[in-house]
Amino acid sequence: MKYYVAVLVLIVAIIAAVMRLNGGSSASAPKLPPPPVQPPPAPIIDPAQEARVINSTKDENPDVRWNAALFLVNMRSPRAKPIIFWMLHNDQDPDLKVKLIGLLARNAGPDAPEVLRQIESAVHDPSAKVRIAAMKTLDDMGDFAASPLLTKSLTDQNANVRRQALLSLNDLQSKWNAKVIADMKAQEKAALEAACRERLADEPLWQKLARALGFTEDHNGNGNCGN
Repeated sequence: MKYYVAVLVLIVAIIAAVMRLNGGSSASAPKLPPPPVQPPPAPIIDPAQEARVINSTKDENPDVRWNAALFLVNMRSPRAKPIIFWMLHNDQDPDLKVKLIGLLARNAGPDAPEVLRQIESAVHDPSAKVRIAAMKTLDDMGDFAASPLLTKSLTDQNANVRRQALLSLNDLQSKWNAKVIADMKAQEKAALEAACRERLADEPLWQKLARALGFTEDHNGNGNCGN
């Protein structure tokens, strides 16, 4: 009786293995369609009112200018970033410029290359406070292309600026080292998996069944090339 039970278990295991090799398509649930893309929320003001907010970015009070810029970003105005770029170059309040740099960094989105370019230009700002903020932000955003700017700043007349230039250079180098190592590991893993799939594709059916049943393993020890 035990012999027949063992044979039955083996047959069931073989059937299950064959289903796994075929991808188990009959048992897989149908894929649900992706959720619809939600439109962005509409602003609470009309274009004429938006124009008044834009005028407020030139108000004599820096707090008013800041909140006007913040509102333009919050309402997702297409004019928000160009206006903030202008403010970053022309506003006379260093504290406001520092806040604008942070606002740009938090809302870079698909405009990240231009945002980085504008923040890079702030490394030459007359205010040391703004220059330092720009360097920190370029570091936080991982802007490796800013390295020449940072090395030029090592001759800045302000010691705090020179110090920040070196801090940012060190941090960017560490991020670059980590990126190179991660890329090398990813390439090595991809090469191993490709070789494994190529090897398994040429296996006879009995070896595929043996691997599916757990009698043999691939280089990852799981019988499926790590996928």
